[in-house]
Amino acid sequence: DHKESARYAREALPVLERVGAEGEAVQVAATIATDEIEQGDLEQAARDVERIEELSAALGGPDRGAALLTRANLEIARGHTEAGLSAYRKAVTRSRSEVWGAGLTGLDDIAPWTLAAESGCLAAEARYGDEESGRELFQSLRPRLHRLLAGHEGAGYPSGFLDYPVAGLVLFALGLWAVRDDALGAEEAIRLLVLAERFGYPRLSGPLRWDHAVADAERVAPGALARISAEYGDRRGADLLDEARTAAERLLAG
Repeated sequence: DHKESARYAREALPVLERVGAEGEAVQVAATIATDEIEQGDLEQAARDVERIEELSAALGGPDRGAALLTRANLEIARGHTEAGLSAYRKAVTRSRSEVWGAGLTGLDDIAPWTLAAESGCLAAEARYGDEESGRELFQSLRPRLHRLLAGHEGAGYPSGFLDYPVAGLVLFALGLWAVRDDALGAEEAIRLLVLAERFGYPRLSGPLRWDHAVADAERVAPGALARISAEYGDRRGADLLDEARTAAERLLAG
């Protein structure tokens, strides 16, 4: 639960700062700022984002990416969509250069922070952006979703491990773009959205709002989301892994 995460983050942040755990402090502070954005307290969020950027400037790596993503979410909440998209795109570029090009053991292109940056950016492109940038991200994420769901070893995780919320985030972004760009049949795109919700994807910014995705789905195929959701009954997470893998295979083939 996001509100619970924010509460724990507020309790943990002073402790992390006292013991000098700067990287962890950045991640926790980003959670707090994201909650402030969600609650509409944009003035306090702006102060906290500036603080996150100062903390992360010397750290690099995923910590710098967290600062960029939080800045992107703030700018979009302010209505500054171009600034928000720019921050998202910078986060993608940074994550690719650090993970794909660094030669670091155990890190590859299915590292969670790389997938988070690209999925957040693709969702923002679907909601506010342009076709060229969105299509590049869509094509880049399709095969990696397949690898991720297949349980390939990567990003320091053992073979067979799956981070379901991260997989859900990728499913959501691909589904949202496919609905916007008609990149799949409407029902196949909506199926990705339903699976994302069942995987518990993190809804940490405006482009990831579930109610907006539901409205998009109803616009292109009225009733399809409810029908597909009913197919899955009460199943969530691991109980839908086979269905998600099948959807990823169809996505890759398409």
